[in-house]
Amino acid sequence: MYHVDLSGETHKRIKALYLKATRENRAEAYIAAFKEIVRRLEHDPDEFGEPLYRLPVLNILIRKAIIIPLAVEYSVSDNHHLVIIKGIKLMDVH
Repeated sequence: MYHVDLSGETHKRIKALYLKATRENRAEAYIAAFKEIVRRLEHDPDEFGEPLYRLPVLNILIRKAIIIPLAVEYSVSDNHHLVIIKGIKLMDVH
């Protein structure tokens, strides 16, 4: 199992996007997507989403994944069983 971490700025962004989703009557979908993203990041981050690029010196892979209505960019360190959420976006889905 991997540990999932995020910066203070990313934490603020997650809260702000939740408030936006609430205003748009999408809070339930937001929460469900976020929980599923965290679950996947904890259990199979190397299979979840698509690889973007590798930082070879640090042995870190940067990936991006989508579970509607959220898109998340994250780094995976297999050496430390660590996932860091680098960015998150609330997608406009119609």
